[in-house]
Amino acid sequence: MPTCLIIDDDEIIRHVMKAMLLHLGCSRVWDVAGGQEALALLGENSPDMIFVDWVMPEMSGPELIKKIRALPKGNFPKIVMFSSECNMDRINQAFDAGADDYLLKPTNIDLLLKRIRHMGFLVK
Repeated sequence: MPTCLIIDDDEIIRHVMKAMLLHLGCSRVWDVAGGQEALALLGENSPDMIFVDWVMPEMSGPELIKKIRALPKGNFPKIVMFSSECNMDRINQAFDAGADDYLLKPTNIDLLLKRIRHMGFLVK
């Protein structure tokens, strides 16, 4: 079962995402509020999937994704940009930064399940 990291400055979003991911069978889900916390956590842990919010106070989602990809194991995790904005410029910027997928929020458990399976992970 995959392990996941949620990076979002909205505590409610983190709580709901974590509950859905655990319900779907993810074996471990970390959640942090920002980029610096995420980079510190990634120094000690290697989640299989990372969900990154676009708008955060310390650094943007694309900036954080570039920093994650520059880490020694940064090419390993699947990274999903998670945003309430859905326009082609934003989606292209996310992929250019190194995202593997883009998910519109708020999301629901069925769509989340499809995205996880699309990236090759087996869950419920």
